[in-house]
Amino acid sequence: EHPSRQAEVHTERITAHLLQALTPKDTSYKCSGCLKNPDGSPLNVRIMYIDVWPATQNKAAKDAAEALGREYSCDDPDLAVPECFVAENWDSGWVGELAHNIVQSLQINVTAMTRANFSEAGYNAYKGVSSYTRCVWEVRVGHVDVCVGDFWETEPRREVASFTSAMDSDILKLGTLSVGLDDKFKAGNLLRIFDPFDRMVWLLNVIMVFVSAFLIWLVEEKTPFNTDYFCQLDPEVHLNQPQGLGKSIWLGLMAYVSGGAAHQGTTWPGRLIILGFGWFIYISVSSYTANLASFMMTPPKEIGLITYYADIIKKGGALCVLEAIEDMVESPGLTLETFDDYIPAIEGMYDRRCLATIVGKNEWRLMVRGGIGSGTVCIDEADTRGNSACADPDGETRPVQIGGCRCSDLALNPADCPEDCPDHLKYCSMLEVQDTDFQYYMNFALPVATHLEKYLSAWILYARQGGTTQRLRQKYIEQVSPNMCGDDEASNAGEESQSLDLGSMAGTFVISGTFMLFGVVWFYVEKYLKDRKARLEDGNGEGKLEKGGSADGVNRLSSPRSGPRSPGRSPHIRGQAETKFGNRATEIAASGGVSNAQYAELSDKISKQQRMLMKQDKQLALMMTLLTEMSERQQAKDIEASNPPPISMIGRFTSFVPGMGETPPAFTNGRRSSTSTNNHIPTSHTSTPANGPRDKASRAGTPAHKDKLKSATSESAQLGDLTVGSHSSADPISAFFGSISREASNVLGQRGSV
Repeated sequence: EHPSRQAEVHTERITAHLLQALTPKDTSYKCSGCLKNPDGSPLNVRIMYIDVWPATQNKAAKDAAEALGREYSCDDPDLAVPECFVAENWDSGWVGELAHNIVQSLQINVTAMTRANFSEAGYNAYKGVSSYTRCVWEVRVGHVDVCVGDFWETEPRREVASFTSAMDSDILKLGTLSVGLDDKFKAGNLLRIFDPFDRMVWLLNVIMVFVSAFLIWLVEEKTPFNTDYFCQLDPEVHLNQPQGLGKSIWLGLMAYVSGGAAHQGTTWPGRLIILGFGWFIYISVSSYTANLASFMMTPPKEIGLITYYADIIKKGGALCVLEAIEDMVESPGLTLETFDDYIPAIEGMYDRRCLATIVGKNEWRLMVRGGIGSGTVCIDEADTRGNSACADPDGETRPVQIGGCRCSDLALNPADCPEDCPDHLKYCSMLEVQDTDFQYYMNFALPVATHLEKYLSAWILYARQGGTTQRLRQKYIEQVSPNMCGDDEASNAGEESQSLDLGSMAGTFVISGTFMLFGVVWFYVEKYLKDRKARLEDGNGEGKLEKGGSADGVNRLSSPRSGPRSPGRSPHIRGQAETKFGNRATEIAASGGVSNAQYAELSDKISKQQRMLMKQDKQLALMMTLLTEMSERQQAKDIEASNPPPISMIGRFTSFVPGMGETPPAFTNGRRSSTSTNNHIPTSHTSTPANGPRDKASRAGTPAHKDKLKSATSESAQLGDLTVGSHSSADPISAFFGSISREASNVLGQRGSV
C-alpha cells in the first residue's frame, strides 16, 4: 500500500485502542456519550452525506437556495450554500433521519461533508464514475469517517472499507420497455382452458378418475343387481372383465366432465367409494370453474422487449446496470452497459442501447410508478457513455424531469404540455419482468471507519429490531409515492400463473381417498367373512339336501328372490320358469346338495329371465296404447263425417289379444286362474303349478292354441287392408294401424313359445 495509507491505518488502530481503553468493560456498544477523545471531549466524526432523495435530503439548504434564486445542489461547489455543511440540517430521508438519531444518541461532534468535498486522494484511488463507490474510497483513504446514504454493500466495496450492519434489504427488479398489448390470437390460446390447474393437479385428476373407476368396478362388478355391467342391447349378457372395466372407466370420465356421479351403487362398500369419488368431482369441478372464470376475465397483458431474462442473450441485446453491481451480474454471453445513476441507465434503455435495466425496489416505486425524480444525462458528442455528468466538465447535459414539472401555462396539467414537460411520467411505459432466473438482493449499509463500525452497528440493529427502519420507509417512500401510472402493476408484470397447485387441492384428494380406502377395506372384510362362512358350511356339511325333502335350499331355488316380480308378467311363463328351476333344484338335491355358488348361479339365471319378461311386457303395453289411440282418432273422424265405420277396429284387435274385450280372468293367490271365460285366450297362457313338471308339448302349446294363434295372426295382417267407411285401403292411418297389429301378434307369438 501507499505509505500515506499505511500511516492512516496505523492512526485508526491507535484510535480504536484508545476508544476501547476509555470505554468501561461493562458498557455495550449501544451507548450514549461513550465516544470521547483522550481529554474527555466528544469525538469528532466526519460524515459525508449523499444528497439523493428519498435516502437523504437537506431541506434547509434547499429553502436557502430557492430564497437566493439559484439552483439547489449541495454537490456542486459553485452552487452549494452554507446550509449544506450543517449536520443538523441533514435530518430528512429514511437514511438521513436514522443517521441523525444515531448521532444524537452517541453524542458526538459531526463535520458535515458532501460530494463537493471529494478529495484528490479519492480521485487518484478510484477512477470509476459511481459517486457512491468514490465515497467508500474516501473512507479508505481516511478523508471521511462515515458515508450516509442508501449504499449497497457489495463484495468489491467491502474489500475497500468496513460496513455497518444492514439497515434494510433491496430487491432488484428487471425492467423492460412495453411495446403493446398481447391481444393477438395464438395457437397456445387453445390450451388456456387447462390453465386453472397446474400439470401435477391435472395428472392426479386423471389418476383419480381411473383409480375410482377401477375400485367401483372391483366392488360392483359381480353383484347381479347392478345393470352397469350388463349389455344394454341384450340384458341377459353379462360383460366380461375387460368390457366391464372399460365401461366403468367411461362412466368415470363422463362423471368428471358432467359434474356428477354416473355409477350405480348396489352395495355399501361401492356406495362409500362412489361418495368419495363424488366429493372429488364436486370440489374439482367447482375449483376449475371458479378459476377458469378469473382466467377468462383477465385483460390482455402488455408485452415488452423481452419476456424472460434469457431473452436478452437470445436477442443479442445488452443489459443496462449501475457500475456498482457490474461484478455481481454474471451470465455467460451477457453484454452489460454500465452507468453511474438510475436515470441515465433507464434512458439508455429508452434509447435502445439495451433491452432491459436493473432498478432497485425504492426507485421502481418512486420513479417508475410514482413519477418522482429528476436527473441529467450527458449528450455531448465526444462522450458516448451517457452518464449523469460528462467527462468534460463543460460537456452538454440534458435534464430529465420525471415529476414536478410545470407548464408555462400554469393552468395546464404537465401531461397537456409535452413541449414544456416531455418526460412527465415517462417511465410508466416500463414493465417488470418477473423471472425466477433473475433474483438479486442487496443490503443497505453505511461505509464506516473501523473504529466506529461496532458502535454504529449496535444502534442500527436496535433501530431495525424496534421497527424504526420500517416506519421511516413508510414515511418517506410508501406514503408519498402512489401509483401515478393508473394501471394495475401486477397485471402488466407478466406474473406467474395463478393455476391451482397440488397444495391447494391436497385436501380434496385426501378426503376422497379416505372414503375410497374405507370402502375397499369394507369390501374385502365382507368378502373374507362370506368366504369363511362358505368354507365352514362346506366343511360341516351344512347346506346338504336330502332327496325329496323340503330343505331351505330347495325352497330358495323354487322361489327365486333375485329381483322384484313384474305385475304384468304372464302367469304361464312364470310357472314354466319356476317349474324349470324347481326341477333343477330337485336334481341338485337328489345329487347330494347345493352349494352357495350353485345357488347364486341359478338365482342369476332367474333374474335374467325375469328382466327379459319385463322388457316384453313393456313392448306389448306400448303397442296396445298406440293402437287404442289410433283407433279413437279414426272413430272420431268417422263420426264427424257422419259415416260411422261398419267395423270396430279395436274390437277386431281385442278378439285375439288376451285380456282385451272380455271379462278379466279371475286371480287366485296372486296368480291368474287356470279357467277363463274368454275363449280367445290361448291355452298356453293358462297357469301351470310351479311344482308340477311340464313336457315339451305343453311348453310349446296345444294344437288348438297353434291354430288359434295362426288365425289371429292372419286376421291381424289383413286388418290394415280393411275398408273403413268411405276410406280406402290406401289410407296411411289404416296402413300404420295394420303394421302395429302385425307387430303385436308377433310379440304374442314369441311370448307363447318362450
